[in-house]
Amino acid sequence: MNIILGCNHLHELGGSEQHLFSLAKEFKSLKHNVFILLGNFTLKGKMSDLIKKELNIDVDIMPTNTTIDAVFLSHQSTVNRFVKEVYSRNDLKFNDQNLFQICHGIFSQLEFPSFWHKLKYIAISEEVQESVLNKTNGNKLVYHILNPVDTKYFYHTTSNSSIENVYSLSQNDDFNKLISEICFDFGFNFNKNNKHTNPTYDIRENLKNADLVFSLGRGCYEAMSMCKNVIVADSRGYMSNSYMDGLVNAENFGYFVKNNCSGRYLKNKPTKENIVDEINKYTLKNCEVNRVVIKTFCDSKKIADDYLTIIE
Repeated sequence: MNIILGCNHLHELGGSEQHLFSLAKEFKSLKHNVFILLGNFTLKGKMSDLIKKELNIDVDIMPTNTTIDAVFLSHQSTVNRFVKEVYSRNDLKFNDQNLFQICHGIFSQLEFPSFWHKLKYIAISEEVQESVLNKTNGNKLVYHILNPVDTKYFYHTTSNSSIENVYSLSQNDDFNKLISEICFDFGFNFNKNNKHTNPTYDIRENLKNADLVFSLGRGCYEAMSMCKNVIVADSRGYMSNSYMDGLVNAENFGYFVKNNCSGRYLKNKPTKENIVDEINKYTLKNCEVNRVVIKTFCDSKKIADDYLTIIE
């Protein structure tokens, strides 16, 4: 099949960019032709370079004189550009039953559903699904498909029986400072990567060496895939309040993932006292089970199959 994927930007290594990369990789492994459209054609960089290097896909190069079997676009800007510049082309044919917008969040206008009448929607969490249904007055079909994680890439590792190394994927300097101070008090080693200030192409080495990881969303799933204990917590500027769900495990994952492991399920405050309480729940029992959970629910091969299943 010929499949178009789309995203507003590919100059960073964030969640929606990794989402697109994972889908593109799996679709290519299944021998489908994959084309990638940017919502903002100026925002190429780290991820578009990686896509070219690893998948041999030139971003923003559309096919000619062919039929497109399915389209999966993240962000309003990408839908707008697709409608104006791609769907209108005379040399391309589309199956109008297979035009989808992927919605990743509930706060940013960019991630809200576009109201192009031909669209169906895919939501990456139950919280987002409910938001899309509300914004479209329940008149549109909204599929719920979780974030894809390449569990081979984020491979099986081991951890220490008690915490020695802590790793944060927080995007907030004040939150990282708080975690650093707690680690100092406990005698833990502390490391961090903020995608805006010190991004890295490959976080696996830092995840591998960590015993405990702080993150939201995709970072949680990738750390769990590598058998790590994970505390769902951060402070994000787009949220009016900072929240945490705490230490994730097999029993509570099904609840936390309803809100994309954003902290908004329990909505606890990430205070020093609350964080220390969650640190004290650390156990090696979570390690193997966390990987099984991600392989069961978020493995990228399963998620790619879920996408292909909804194509008519």
